[in-house]
Amino acid sequence: GLLDLGFNYNKVLDDDFQATPIAVRRNCIGYYSVACTTTSAPRWEQRFTQRTNWKVGNFDLGYIWRRTSAIEVEPGSGTFFEPYTKVAAYDYVDLTAAWSVTKNFRLSLSVNNAFDKQPPKVGNTIASTAFNGGETLPASYDTVGRYFSLGATINF
Repeated sequence: GLLDLGFNYNKVLDDDFQATPIAVRRNCIGYYSVACTTTSAPRWEQRFTQRTNWKVGNFDLGYIWRRTSAIEVEPGSGTFFEPYTKVAAYDYVDLTAAWSVTKNFRLSLSVNNAFDKQPPKVGNTIASTAFNGGETLPASYDTVGRYFSLGATINF
């Protein structure tokens, strides 16, 4: 068989944010708050994706491991319910299987968030409402839970 491995790693070294020329300049790495999520998702210090695919004959099996580092509410941004002030490092695992039935026909099945990991709760006042809905950060964490996809590819 053929084994294919991939690894993408991102480490943010500096992420200053200043809403206006007279506003406080913040380093938002590792934080979420109304100020630190106004232009994007929380500022993780580290993120990575590890991919593995194993091909044997007409079959492929693969997985993807997605990880984000821990984040916490920006210091000095207010007083919040204690459990909402930190999010531990987060991991998701996605699984795939495919079968090349013929040279021109392929079936695939994937399971995203295979372990049905629920998104963290951060309340509805800590982050910008554009990025915080339903007491979580839906643009950053999987809010659907485990889901399956079935696909077919036909080449003409």
